[in-house]
Amino acid sequence: MALSFTLGLLVVGAVAALAVALLRWGPTLLEKKGLVLGVVATPTPKEEKPQTPSTRQAQVVNTGGTVLRLRAQPRLEAQVVGGLAEGTVVTVEAGPVQADGYDWWRVRYGERQGWCAANWLHIIEPTERPKR
Repeated sequence: MALSFTLGLLVVGAVAALAVALLRWGPTLLEKKGLVLGVVATPTPKEEKPQTPSTRQAQVVNTGGTVLRLRAQPRLEAQVVGGLAEGTVVTVEAGPVQADGYDWWRVRYGERQGWCAANWLHIIEPTERPKR
């Protein structure tokens, strides 16, 4: 009986020591030591890199042969800073921003940069090629 009592005290002592270790070291250190029980490690899934606006492209469409106005700000009364011909492929830098009943994208074409109404821009998906 004395032996079983002594073994019981040893088990209780070991459990108490583990509880103290959990409180003192925290789960991170215990994981590093391989002491966490009942936890199944699963690999972290690789996130697909979302397409950021600066890597997106758009093509000027449906202008009826006129140029698409490039504006200094995303609104109709903003200063026109340039024009883009139908078929021009631009880099999308920001947007969309809603103003004056339109969605606006900030785009860059060469050294020119400004805002265009989305109605005349076709966002090119990564698997898609610009239309000619």
